[in-house]
Amino acid sequence: MKRARATPASVRTSPGLSPTPPQKRFPLHGAAASGPPQGSGSPFFDYENAHATGTERALTFLPDRDEQEWEVLLSYTELRRFSTAELVIKRGDRERALYLLTAGTLQVRTDERSATFKTIEAPSVVGEVAFLDGGPRSVDLVAATAGELRRLSMDGFEALSARHPELGRAILFDLGRIIASRLRWITDVAATGNG
Repeated sequence: MKRARATPASVRTSPGLSPTPPQKRFPLHGAAASGPPQGSGSPFFDYENAHATGTERALTFLPDRDEQEWEVLLSYTELRRFSTAELVIKRGDRERALYLLTAGTLQVRTDERSATFKTIEAPSVVGEVAFLDGGPRSVDLVAATAGELRRLSMDGFEALSARHPELGRAILFDLGRIIASRLRWITDVAATGNG
């Protein structure tokens, strides 16, 4: 597997069916990064509100991991660049991989004929359900802008977990926590009728 090296990034997940995600800025890269933002827990993204709200914190992937652990994680990923209007992930495909959207914006559609019902901006994690359950992709992701993803295949994850078991466990528990947070949100919306 060919591995590309990139600046580490703490990544926020797409908030599922929730309202507009919290405001954020693109990552600080290289020399521009002058250390972790005050209170952010991660030195890789400079969130405008360093003291994350409960929702924002619940949807942030690996917020408490340090630069060295992000370097390890990214060393097991493959870099994939995409162009505007490119179909990045196709509904129905069976591919057990997790994607870290590090640059750009993706549009979410149920199929090629449907309208966009949501956008996902970097930094975000996408594809976590298919990564965990091995099922088919549930939506199309189309590039609204040019950008890049870091792809963590199941083989890459297994190799990472064999060499760094604590980090592997942390990835799984964090993905589970994020999915549980979304499920709680959906349950609350259904229970209160506010959607």
